[in-house]
Amino acid sequence: MPLFETSSGLIVKTKQIGKPEPRGTHYRSPGMDNLIRVECAKLIDDWKQKAFAYDGLIYMMLVEEPEGVVPLYIGKAETVGNFLLRLARLCGY
Repeated sequence: MPLFETSSGLIVKTKQIGKPEPRGTHYRSPGMDNLIRVECAKLIDDWKQKAFAYDGLIYMMLVEEPEGVVPLYIGKAETVGNFLLRLARLCGY
């Protein structure tokens, strides 16, 4: 699934965010945005029900090369502290 939204020429769409000094950022692809919301909702529901089946969300950026998939970035967002509040806003809770 593409991480970023692109034009027909495969140029990544960008936007300016932040104040007082705006900076450029990329638009996530609609598919990736939806996937993030679905997975975040699982974390939030798990936390609300106090099931604690999930520790967080692991995310990876990969590139497909002729010899196979190559990881470019691997990260983890935990379901503790301010992260959960930001996650809830992202998912529309």
